[in-house]
Amino acid sequence: MLGFLSTLVATARASYLPVIGADTGGRFGYLEEPGPTAGNGVGIGSVYRASPTPGTVTGYRWDVNGTAVLESGGHYARPYAINDAGTIVGAARYPARWDAGGTALTVLGGLDMGTVGLTAGEVRTVNNAGTSAGFVEKYQDGRFVGLRAVRWSAGQTSAEPLDGLGTDANGDTDTFANSINSSGIIVGSARKHVAGMDVGTRAVRWNSDGADVTELGVLGTMPTGYTEALAYRVNEAGTSVGYSWRFEAGASSGKRVAARWDGSGTAATALVHPDGIKTGSAVDINNAGTAIGSVEEYVDAIQRQHAMRWDAGQAIGVPLGEFGSANANSLALAINEDGITVGSITDENVSAAMWLPDGTPVRLNSLIDPA
Repeated sequence: MLGFLSTLVATARASYLPVIGADTGGRFGYLEEPGPTAGNGVGIGSVYRASPTPGTVTGYRWDVNGTAVLESGGHYARPYAINDAGTIVGAARYPARWDAGGTALTVLGGLDMGTVGLTAGEVRTVNNAGTSAGFVEKYQDGRFVGLRAVRWSAGQTSAEPLDGLGTDANGDTDTFANSINSSGIIVGSARKHVAGMDVGTRAVRWNSDGADVTELGVLGTMPTGYTEALAYRVNEAGTSVGYSWRFEAGASSGKRVAARWDGSGTAATALVHPDGIKTGSAVDINNAGTAIGSVEEYVDAIQRQHAMRWDAGQAIGVPLGEFGSANANSLALAINEDGITVGSITDENVSAAMWLPDGTPVRLNSLIDPA
C-alpha cells in the first residue's frame, strides 16, 4: 500500500503521528493539489484501489481516533481541503462537502440546475466561516461551454457564479477558483478573450462578494498577447502566489516562473532561485508572507525539482535541504504560521518531508511507529 495525505498537518511535530502512515488498504495514494492545513492531527486524502472494484478512489479523513471513510454516493471521493472546524470539501463526481466530524456526503449544486440538473465539478477550497469555492461545468442552450468558477455560501448548496475575463464567439471559456481567505477573497485563474480571441490564462482575484474580478499582472506575453498565469493560494492580507510565464521582449517562447501578487496591487513579482530565474511555481503562502514552492533545473541532462522558500517581501528564494543527496528531487506543498514546510523528498527512498524554519529537512517516514 502506498498512501499520501492530500492535506498535510503542519501545526506541531506531534500532530503528524496519527495521520502519516495510516493503513487504508489501497494501492496508490493521490497527492492532491497543495492546500491549507488543519490542526489537531487531522488530515485528508484519497486512495486508489485495484480491488474489489478496479479504479475505485476512496476518500479518507485521518485523526487521533483513526481512519474514517468519506461517503461517496456510489462514485469516487476526492477531498481537497479542510478548515479549522473540520469541514471537508472536494468531489464525489459532483461538488461535495463533508461536515465536521462526520462522513455523510452533501452534494452541492451547479449553475444549470433548472435545465440540466447536477453537473460535474469540484470544491477546491473552504474558509473557516464555511464559505467554499471551486468550479462546475457550464451549459448554454444544452451545449457545454466550459468550466466556471463558483462559490458556495456557508451551509448552502446553491452555486454562485464568479465573473470571468470574457468568452469566445461561442460563449466558451474556463475559470477556476483555487483558494479563499477568511475575508472571502478568492484567487484562481480565468481564460482571457479579447474581441473573442483567446490570449491565454490569467491569474485573477475575486472580491469578497464575488461581484468583481480583478485580472492580476503577468511577467510578459508573446507578441500576440498570449501568456499563462495562475494563482494557487491567498493569505489573510490578500497576497497570493502561483506562477506566470516570463517572456523576453519579442520572444515567442518563455518560461513558467513562480510569482507573487501583493494584496494591495496587481503587479506580478518573479520569485527566483539564488542562481537566477528557473522554471517553477509557488504553491502556498502563510500570513507572515512566506511563500513556498519548487523550481526545476537539468543536472546532467536529467530534470530535477527542488523545494524552495521565499521569505516575506523577498524575491530571491532559499533552497530547502535534501539530506545531502546530489540526485534528490524535492517538492514543497504547504507552510504553516510557524514557518514549518511539508512536502516530499525522493532520493534513494520516497519520503514525506518536513522542513524546519531554518530549512533543515526531517524525514517524516522515520517518525512512523513500525508497529
